[in-house]
Amino acid sequence: MLLIGTGSALLYVLVHVVQRRMFHGEGDAAEVVLYATATVILFLLYAALLVLCRGGLDRRTRVLVLGLAVLFNAAWLAAPPSLSIDVLSYISHGYVRAGLGENPHLVPSSAVAASPIAPELEAYGWRPVHPVTPYGPLTTQLETAVADLPGSVATKVVAFKAVAVACSLASALLIWVILGHVRPGRRDLGTVAYLWNPMMVVELAGEGHNDAVMAVLVLLALTLTIRRRVAGGIVAMAAAILTKYLPALLAPLQAAYLWRTRRGTGRLALQAALGIVVAAVLGAVVFAPYWAGLDTFAGIRLTGQAGHTGSTQTMIVEVLSRLAAESWARSVVAVVAVCGLLAYVGVRAINVRDDQTLLRAAAAVSVAYVLVASPSYWPWYAVLPVALLALVPGERSLILLLALSLGSRLAAPLDVLYVTETVGRFTYLLVTWLFGIGVPILALAVPTVGRASSITAARGRRSDG
Repeated sequence: MLLIGTGSALLYVLVHVVQRRMFHGEGDAAEVVLYATATVILFLLYAALLVLCRGGLDRRTRVLVLGLAVLFNAAWLAAPPSLSIDVLSYISHGYVRAGLGENPHLVPSSAVAASPIAPELEAYGWRPVHPVTPYGPLTTQLETAVADLPGSVATKVVAFKAVAVACSLASALLIWVILGHVRPGRRDLGTVAYLWNPMMVVELAGEGHNDAVMAVLVLLALTLTIRRRVAGGIVAMAAAILTKYLPALLAPLQAAYLWRTRRGTGRLALQAALGIVVAAVLGAVVFAPYWAGLDTFAGIRLTGQAGHTGSTQTMIVEVLSRLAAESWARSVVAVVAVCGLLAYVGVRAINVRDDQTLLRAAAAVSVAYVLVASPSYWPWYAVLPVALLALVPGERSLILLLALSLGSRLAAPLDVLYVTETVGRFTYLLVTWLFGIGVPILALAVPTVGRASSITAARGRRSDG
């Protein structure tokens, strides 16, 4: 354990140094290879730790393993963001409200470029490229509160990262609680799979992404739901949706679970009504300062388009646009993706029967969104799927979790390499897709093909007999 911990710590230092050099346009091809090599070794150590955790951990080893993970998070908390400017954009979104007195859902963060805070943001690498906020009003409230804090941009960056770390540690605790309820024998494995995951450590503690807030609220909703706290589960899921809108895809699964595990229709109706009323009041309160009709959601429309990152939608549009108009291709692909995703959510909801099927369905839907349906792909999009896969820590789920995480970290520098014109647009899109999405799809496909071959061989033997 100490060898794995020491090796991981040294590799984290190396990864951070190389990331910072790439972020500032100082990295060369050799450093890109060094980054990829260090990342792969880091994940090999992580995989070795998961193997050691399969049979559970004794108390002393558990304290050591979890303590090291907390130390890794604390160390990255002190490091400046190195591959993403998102945390700086959170500050600019918040400053639109706190400093300019405008609505971040209507005024783009680029408006901050002419404000007194802009030079300090730019010194950290911020670029005025992001449009109006695509996030929910709870995130906007958080952004405004942090932007309004006294002190420098450095203070605000640490504040956002501290929130991300606190939420990530709380998520690990909730995973521990959920697995203690549904699969006690896998509690250590699932918790370590989440908390030690290098992607989680770097993207949340290192980069400060707000996906940490969304993930902890989703996990809280699932915890309350499987413990039959109907109203609390509904309110927690609503809060997750008001942070980032993606968890809305999980609400039908939650509803199906509550219906099929009800202990009385009248009792369920009363508790659900209470939860819905409280959720509606919460939504009204947090939306009130920013509400501008449908224009409140302009950020979703602007960022929810294929063509900018290496998503599956983008790659299909790239192919189809060589045969037809790009606008037509983008519209058709978007409609097919949305309809396909909604149909998949419906199928998964129909099959939700108990705790296990709820957790498996939630993980499957989040994976399907990132790998197939999402119009864009960013490495930190793997945060929610990985957190949910940790709740179902079987062999296939852990292989997929590893593939999602490793692919995410291998794809992480590509945006910086594209911005610094080290690679061209098509190379950026294709390699991002191959790492971030292709690797997990391969991890899904190989066991499926293997099982199909085994079934075919078995049928052949029966026919021969």
